[in-house]
Amino acid sequence: MDIVVKPDIHVFKSPEETVLGLADRLISKVNTVVVEEGVCSLLLSGGSTPVPLFKYLVEAAADHIPWDSLHIFWADERFVPRSNSASNFANAMSYFSRTDMRRAQIHPIPVDYPSAEEAAKAYEQELRLWSIGSVPRFDLVLLGMGADGHTASLFPGDSALAVNDRLVSAAMSPDEPRSRVTVTLPVLNAARDIHFLVTGSTKSGAISEYRKAQESGRATNPASKVQPESGRITLWLDEPAAGRPASG
Repeated sequence: MDIVVKPDIHVFKSPEETVLGLADRLISKVNTVVVEEGVCSLLLSGGSTPVPLFKYLVEAAADHIPWDSLHIFWADERFVPRSNSASNFANAMSYFSRTDMRRAQIHPIPVDYPSAEEAAKAYEQELRLWSIGSVPRFDLVLLGMGADGHTASLFPGDSALAVNDRLVSAAMSPDEPRSRVTVTLPVLNAARDIHFLVTGSTKSGAISEYRKAQESGRATNPASKVQPESGRITLWLDEPAAGRPASG
């Protein structure tokens, strides 16, 4: 895959400053979209990295967010019960449940099916119902990046990474819990505005590979294959992840 979208990159001294920088941008974007469109769709990835962001948005910035105009979807989910501490949905909802969002505004990946494959088909149906076209075009997408370069639950070498005729796929992680459900690259690449939040020295190798892919023009790790056709990408990094001093 050729790289055609060059990201904006912001580097901050600490994870806390990185979260604040991204939060300010997200709040501004959400409000702009709501004014222009009436509602804003937000696609969230899982993992531990965005939890401080969720905490800040709900506990410190709630008055600046039009919660009643947001629709939240998930980019990936671990195929575990929602009572499991590994559940992306449960971890996010420990914060978002404190807002005045209605149940109809929250669109979790189902986990009450016999298999991840069936859950993926069910979530694809929900995305198609939400979408005006054949692929939903999310206003904002929040992603992370693993040390192996994975994003959402699109892992190097896994078959889900090559799926281009489905919106949602079952996936296998190299780490437990292995069974996952993830949106596919066509969904990510239809988005309007994608933000990667990446912190910590364990991610520096993945960021280095991502940058080399940008320089060569050829996508290598899964994160570098996120190339929105008519959208933009922004990376929010702390110094350990970036491997260089903070911007400005």
